[in-house]
Amino acid sequence: MWNLLDWGDPVLILSSLWGGVVSGKLMSASEIVRAPDTRWALVIGALAAASPHTSGSRLIPSLVGGVLVAIGVVFVRRRLRARAAGRAPIPLQLGVPLAGWLCAAFGVLLTLPTLEWLWSEYTISIWRNGHGLFLPLIIFTMARSELRHAGIDCHPSPGWALLFLFPGVLLSWIDASARTGYVGALGLMLLVPGLCLLVLGLPATRRIAYPLSLLVFLLPIAEGWTDALALASTSSLLAERIVDLLGMDVFRHQTLFALSGSTFGVSLNCSGLSTLYSALLLVLIVGWRAGAGAWRMIALLTLATWPLTVVLNSLRVAFILGGTQFWGIPWMHSPIHGISGIAVFWAVMAIVAGTRWWLDGRHPEAALA
Repeated sequence: MWNLLDWGDPVLILSSLWGGVVSGKLMSASEIVRAPDTRWALVIGALAAASPHTSGSRLIPSLVGGVLVAIGVVFVRRRLRARAAGRAPIPLQLGVPLAGWLCAAFGVLLTLPTLEWLWSEYTISIWRNGHGLFLPLIIFTMARSELRHAGIDCHPSPGWALLFLFPGVLLSWIDASARTGYVGALGLMLLVPGLCLLVLGLPATRRIAYPLSLLVFLLPIAEGWTDALALASTSSLLAERIVDLLGMDVFRHQTLFALSGSTFGVSLNCSGLSTLYSALLLVLIVGWRAGAGAWRMIALLTLATWPLTVVLNSLRVAFILGGTQFWGIPWMHSPIHGISGIAVFWAVMAIVAGTRWWLDGRHPEAALA
C-alpha cells in the first residue's frame, strides 16, 4: 500500500482549482486551505483513492480516482449549498469537560490495533468489503446533520456512558492480546456510543441512535464461508444457463467451471457477498428520515437486494466465461476480472438508490421528512 498522505496535496490543489472554476474565480492559497468544500473533497477523495474501488494498491489509478471523486465532491457540495441558501444549520454547543476529552482520547488509543486491522480489511480488495472506509464518515455526517436539525443542547452523561465504555474497553483490551480483530471491532461498537454519551449526553445520543446503529456494518466479511446465503451456487447456476443460451459448451460442477486448459470457480470473493452486504447498508441509509410509509419501501429494497445481486453477478460470471472461451485464459486474469466486479457493485448501489428516489415520486408519503 502506497503512502496516501504523500499525495494529499495534488488532490487538494486540483479539487480546489475546480472549485474556483465552478465559483467563477480563482482562490488564493489561504482560501484553498480554509474552504470547507476543499476539506471535505480532500477527505472523501483520499478515502476513494485508498479504497479498492480505485485499485488502492496501484498508484496512478488510485490518484486519478481520488482526484475525480474530490472534484465531484466540490461540485455537489456547492450545488447543495446553493439550493439550501438561507437555511443555516444550528451550530452545535459542546460543553465537554477536560476529563471527557481525555477519556475520548484514551478510547481512540485503545482501539488503534483494531483500527489498523479494520483498515487492512477495508483496503485489501473489493471482494471483502466495499463500504468500510466510507462508513465512519457517513455515520458522522448523518449524526451531525441530525443534531443540527434537532438543535439539542449537549450535556455529558458520564453515568450512562459507563454502561457502554466498560464492556467496550474490556473487549478492546482482550483483543489487544488475542488479535482476533472481530472482538476488538465489537468493543469499538460499544465505545463509540459510550463516547457519544460522554461528550454529547443522553438526549443527543438518543437522537442519533439510527446513525449509530449502522456501526454493525463495520464488521468485515469473515473468511472461511463456503457459500454464504447461496450466492455462489445460485450465481453459478444462472451463469451456466446464460452461457448455454449463447451456445457455449461449458461444464459446471457446483460452483466450479471447467474450461479448455483451465478452471474458473465462483468463490466467496466472486459470489457478490460484499455487494449484498453494502447494498443492505445502503437501504438503511436511503431510508433515513423517511416518512410513515417508508417501512414498505425499506422492506421492498431489502428483499430485492439478494435477487438483484445474484442476477448481476451471474451476468458477470457469464461475461468472464464467455471472454475466456473467445480470448483464452489471459482474459480471466486480466484487469477486466476486477473491473467487472466493481461494475456489479456500483450497478447494485445505483439501482437501490434510484429505486428509492423513484418510489419517492410514486409515493410521496414515503418521501424524506
